[in-house]
Amino acid sequence: MASYRGDSSTRKAEPSSSISSGKSGKPPKSRGVSCSLMRAFCGFIVTSSILEICFDILRLAPVYILSRMINFISSDESDSVGYMLCGAMFAVSILMLLSLNGLVFVSCCGGVQIRSALLAAIYRKCLVVSNESSQQFTSGDLMNMISVDIDNVYQFTMYSTLVWGATVRILSSVAIIWYYLGPSSLAGVSVIVACIPITVALSSAIARYQDQQMAEKDKRLDVLNEILSGMKMIKLYAWEIPFISKVRMIRARETGYLRKYLLGQALLSLVWYCSPFLVTATAFGAYVLCGKNHVLTPDKAFVSLFLFNNMRFSLTFLPITITMMLKALVSLERVHKYLLCEEIHSEDITHYVQEGEDIRLSNASFSWGGPDPTISNLNLTVNKGELIAIVGKVGSGKSSLLNAILGGMKKLKGTIDIRKESVAYVPQQAWIQNETIRQNIIFTALTDDSWYREVVEKCCMLPDLKLFPAGDRTEIGEKGVNLSGGQKQRISMARAVYQRAKIYLLDDPLSAVDAHVSSELFNNVIGPKGLLKNCTRVLVTHSVAVLPFVDRIVILENGKIAHMGTYQDILKMDIKLRRFFAEKRQHTGKNETGITGTRLRPEASYSSSRKISASSVQVDESLSSSPLHGGLKGGMEKSKGALIGEEAMEVGDVKWSIYGNVMRNFGFLMAFLCIVGFTIYRTADVYSTIWLSEWSNDGVELLKQHNMTEEDLQSGKSNQTEQVLDEIVTRTWERMWVYLGIGGGQVIGAVIGTSCLAIGCLSASSTLHSHMLYSIMRAPMSFFDTTPLGRIINRFGKDIDVLDLELYIHLDGWLDAAFQVVATVILICIEIPFFVVFVVPICSIYSLTQKVYVVAARQFQRLQSTTRSPVLNNFSETLNGVSSIRAYRVEQHFIKKCQIRVDLNQNCYFHSMAIGRWAAIRIDWLSAIVGCLTCGLIVYYRAVLNAGVAGLILSYALSVCDAVSWMIRIATDVESAVVAAERIDEYSNIESEAPWTREGGPVLDGNWPHKGEVTFVRYSTRYREGMDLVLKDINLKIRCGEKVGVVGRTGAGKSSLTLALFRIIEPASGRIIIDEVDTSKLGLHDLRSRITMIPQDPILFRGTIRFNLDPQGLYTDQQLYAALERAHLKKTGLQLNYAVTQGGTNLALGMRQLVCLARALLRKSKIILLDEATAAVDMETDAYIQETIRRDFASSTIITIAHRLNTVFDYDTIVVLSEGRVVEKGSPRLLLADRNSHFHSMAEDAGLVY
Repeated sequence: MASYRGDSSTRKAEPSSSISSGKSGKPPKSRGVSCSLMRAFCGFIVTSSILEICFDILRLAPVYILSRMINFISSDESDSVGYMLCGAMFAVSILMLLSLNGLVFVSCCGGVQIRSALLAAIYRKCLVVSNESSQQFTSGDLMNMISVDIDNVYQFTMYSTLVWGATVRILSSVAIIWYYLGPSSLAGVSVIVACIPITVALSSAIARYQDQQMAEKDKRLDVLNEILSGMKMIKLYAWEIPFISKVRMIRARETGYLRKYLLGQALLSLVWYCSPFLVTATAFGAYVLCGKNHVLTPDKAFVSLFLFNNMRFSLTFLPITITMMLKALVSLERVHKYLLCEEIHSEDITHYVQEGEDIRLSNASFSWGGPDPTISNLNLTVNKGELIAIVGKVGSGKSSLLNAILGGMKKLKGTIDIRKESVAYVPQQAWIQNETIRQNIIFTALTDDSWYREVVEKCCMLPDLKLFPAGDRTEIGEKGVNLSGGQKQRISMARAVYQRAKIYLLDDPLSAVDAHVSSELFNNVIGPKGLLKNCTRVLVTHSVAVLPFVDRIVILENGKIAHMGTYQDILKMDIKLRRFFAEKRQHTGKNETGITGTRLRPEASYSSSRKISASSVQVDESLSSSPLHGGLKGGMEKSKGALIGEEAMEVGDVKWSIYGNVMRNFGFLMAFLCIVGFTIYRTADVYSTIWLSEWSNDGVELLKQHNMTEEDLQSGKSNQTEQVLDEIVTRTWERMWVYLGIGGGQVIGAVIGTSCLAIGCLSASSTLHSHMLYSIMRAPMSFFDTTPLGRIINRFGKDIDVLDLELYIHLDGWLDAAFQVVATVILICIEIPFFVVFVVPICSIYSLTQKVYVVAARQFQRLQSTTRSPVLNNFSETLNGVSSIRAYRVEQHFIKKCQIRVDLNQNCYFHSMAIGRWAAIRIDWLSAIVGCLTCGLIVYYRAVLNAGVAGLILSYALSVCDAVSWMIRIATDVESAVVAAERIDEYSNIESEAPWTREGGPVLDGNWPHKGEVTFVRYSTRYREGMDLVLKDINLKIRCGEKVGVVGRTGAGKSSLTLALFRIIEPASGRIIIDEVDTSKLGLHDLRSRITMIPQDPILFRGTIRFNLDPQGLYTDQQLYAALERAHLKKTGLQLNYAVTQGGTNLALGMRQLVCLARALLRKSKIILLDEATAAVDMETDAYIQETIRRDFASSTIITIAHRLNTVFDYDTIVVLSEGRVVEKGSPRLLLADRNSHFHSMAEDAGLVY
């Protein structure tokens, strides 16, 4: 098994990744990857080719045995000769099964390793891809690539030798037919040749349709990825329906191409289904009618028929293999384009810094990929151990500067030099892994408990850890779903500090935390006396309060350094700058409430605050003796801390309800017509062979009637020659026209069967996709909190792809093989009734073998699907945090992590393939025994069988061996496809949240709520069943038009209060009443569409600004532009048709927040909630937002979750929460005047009051 482990497979990836340089500028060609794979895996290719040749040679041996057996039936040779032929047939069958199964095993082993190689190459590439390329290849593209494209290559690898092997079999069959039929065989060959251009044309069209379908699928998965990432925002704004419509619109285009693809497949199948009888009719007709004195005898007819059947199997498989090849080539081209896309230019960064310097930029300009610089002409030197603050307005280039230092931007000119030291990076939006808190902080470093405790303490995390059920062993979910923004930022900060790096790049880490925590982080970590005091620190910040305590300040304007110097130097430079800093201080400390009796600080001191220090020491001492994991012990610690459970996996047989569900969506009419079509096709096929048997006996019977031999006829010596020949010709025409008529029935049956099968499969996959999409959109947020995004994407990606494409191919093959097996058994039993005695035991053994095989294969298929999700999650997580991974230079760690997960998935692939070979060998043994038994019975009953019937039975007995093996194998593939339907069904029946609209509830007019009065009546709630209450017995009344600030320490329940208002979390007890209406009686859309949230994390979606403002299309352009103007966005030049990239990454964070403000302005709600809406924006953007709220929402009820207490000093009411309870309520003036109040204590800790 070692050869199939991820590490060895990944080493094989190097040839593939060696072509992944994006600097060549040459157009990508899929043969680049193909050639690399062929060089890397030439051993598998050579071995499988040798086995294919052996198998092809062995397939010719039964031709001689069949011819000899037919001649034996009509000869006077002893029975021993016949039994010897039976033994020879058995021996050849055994050798064939060994070579065939060896071939498939080797091919599958190669496919498993090629799959690993491509996964490794793509993963390595995603760690170095440039920003411009990452915009071109979205996360949806990559998810599709690793879940579908690589599997397409794997599937083709298993059958790749058939591309030329089937051709060799066809040509060798033609050569032998020539031996028996002479030049007349060319008539049959001409039919095959005529089919080739048709196949080429259809294959070309199929490839084109598939390429178009895959492009639409990429778009669909990309949109789904965005929807799932921004589901909370979608639910808050009641936007589920427009996003469902968006996905369905893309899916409709995708199914349009799928319909053409499947109908093309059906036509391709039809061509090769019908070609054998056309080949037979033309070849035999030409032999008799055009040849000189030719008689069609049983040995010629059935040897040729056997060969034509061999050709038929090859011809049937050839379009399937060609389709697989085309799919693989399309997929390889997509992979190759990605591997050739531009990478980050690591050579742009050199390490030629002077003594005492850590970073130096000289006349440097950078862009995000285009020709125009985002930041230009930078000249900046950062000395060792220096603390530099980068400040500026929104969009001035602060975050871009840090990315340029990290190598994430394209250098246009100049130089950038960084000392070869370890670098730590804290991004503006914290990157959180789906691990425990402890694992997120320690990251890839070695465990040092004393250092870990100190880091956690200095990053103000001890109080938070006390609140978590398993302390630092608590799983925090995908992207930190169960953490506040401040908690995520502190974990990100703690991770950076724990790494003990020499250079720290900090992108505004203080904005997402409250003033007290911000002060602590600066004093204890970042500042002159913090843990990082001896390190080089580049700090992007919007906080003016920290600027007096940094070594230098760099002010950016429009991507250029406008001013640089110490705090005092900058104040002396320009009166505008003095005014700028004065405005910032006033914004922080202005007493707008007219508070008396309390002195507000003009700015929070970060250098010395005795009260803050004392408070923090007291908290730390109280927790220093308690374990960081919350005091939980043993197994309970793990269970309490787990948020993401193992993916559910069914065990045992696929439920009949799943088959029933697929059948209902397939359509009973389509299923009936499909069965009718295949029945007509197979009945006509069998009858055509019986007719051929009688046809081959015509000449023999005529010769017997006239006491002539075939030699007499060919020599023309008999005076009856002309009469016999005329009779043969007459009968040949009759037989041929009937044979063609029967062939017409085959065509009709094949058309009906394949067309209805294609339409039914597409109908099933489309309906199941629609049901799952609706179910996912109706799921509560708790489902998304506990389900990794990769699991959901896996259902919409690979599982839907199985139903879209593989279900048709597998059902088509299974129905064809099953009808052939049934027809063969019936035919043999009719001709040799004694064979019935053997049917029951043989079928029992087949059934037992299949049952054992199917049970194991089905479970391995489930394991494949289950273990694929962590691979997708790992890719998704890596894409989200690739800048951090590069910054910490831990690419190898994540590559190894990817290898482990891929290896687990590959294990399932390998064992699934191995169990398939186990079953195939046993089934082929049984088939060989059946063939030998049939031959023995023919020898035994030779006295009552004519040569034609014997030939008929033997030809079918020999071909049925392949059919049985294929039927049982493909039956497992069909069940595997149904397993995909089973997994889709699971997500189609998720417990839903409350109805979007509720009939029989309160009748609301278009202006509700009219006043905006909100009342909590003994309200309690929890996030999920079984968890602790997060809000406890809340009694709170908010008057209409009141401005309420909700404050409290981290974990107090502030954000939970807003989620409760929107019914994102439902009440455990109590009620929320808005304007005398109990919100629990309303439909969710009725409630959520009438109140508005401006969230902490601004979420934008790929599309235009117009779509991001109004996805429902409710407003005119004039209204939209008015909203942009009132949100201070119009002056930035932002237009409604401006293209927003995935996640809005081409807009600064502040601009994204202003877009969210514009959304709120459009809705004109009477109740507005702001959840830390200005936490991560600069003071100027904050001022814009506050100004707009005061102006445009003067008559609305405002509920603000605040970290920066100064932003709510001018509010009417302050509500203080602690541990889920309201502990204080009153006006800020009165609460600040009361030195014993919680609010005064918080303001004092924040340094806002004396």
